[in-house]
Amino acid sequence: MKKTVLGIHVPTVTPFTADGRIHDEGIRSLTKFYVDAGVCCLVPTANNGEQPHLTPDERKHVWKKTLESAEGKVSVFPSISGNSTAEVVEFAISAESMGADGIMLGPPFYFRLNEDELFDHYRTVARAVRIPLMIHNEPGIFKVDIMPSLVAKLNQVENIVLIKESTDNTQRIHEIIRLCGDKMTVVVAGGGTALESLLLGAKAWMTGLVNFLPKISVTMFQLAVLEKRYEEARKIYFEKVLPVHSCMKEVGKPVPTVKYALEILGFPVGNARKPLQPLSDTEKRQVQGVLQQIGVLRG
Repeated sequence: MKKTVLGIHVPTVTPFTADGRIHDEGIRSLTKFYVDAGVCCLVPTANNGEQPHLTPDERKHVWKKTLESAEGKVSVFPSISGNSTAEVVEFAISAESMGADGIMLGPPFYFRLNEDELFDHYRTVARAVRIPLMIHNEPGIFKVDIMPSLVAKLNQVENIVLIKESTDNTQRIHEIIRLCGDKMTVVVAGGGTALESLLLGAKAWMTGLVNFLPKISVTMFQLAVLEKRYEEARKIYFEKVLPVHSCMKEVGKPVPTVKYALEILGFPVGNARKPLQPLSDTEKRQVQGVLQQIGVLRG
């Protein structure tokens, strides 16, 4: 299987055992699930992977086990973020030394950096490694918005060639493409603007719900982007993706919702770490109901 970054990217959860340790077998079984579904890239220790709740050694352990489990069949881009450029460089070098195909890098979030500081941070990390770097732009998490003009400037650095755009502003898609052309691969995030963003020129999709709907997500991508069968893609989007997206927005607990959905589909991933709380019984019934509605869980 030839590796690519065009298609479905899974921001994988971090499975835990009952006593809170990293569950290696859980990583292996999930990785097989995603490879079999036809996704193109795994992104461990991103938001859904509970990066802030993992120690540095735990993050590296998750990367190592994900890479081992993937067996080179799909791309693996460990997600990295931190407030110190030196710390982030060390993480990036570690990921590269393990055999990562690239890294996804969020901006520092403690101090509000200006554009020159953001540019220098990303350039420094990119120059420390030879693998591709994916910008992670998610203002709701990092409290900074990496605008298309800065994306274009960063794209001049040789290996800064992807961006996960998490603003729900579809205008960003064609702005980035207009400024960067085919030198920048746009990975759209979120469920509410996925299809329209793909039709505007995004080449990949990454969001929490693809963790438990990988095959549906892959099928929608193939229909919309590769086969240009837009009405069939739209049908899947409206009947399968959007009901789940709406349910997750209503519940309002993204990581616990993803983990619970995986649990009831047969993957023992454990609860999210505190301070995140498990779903209530009412919330569990909501998730069960929508998965039954779209046909992935038997009633």
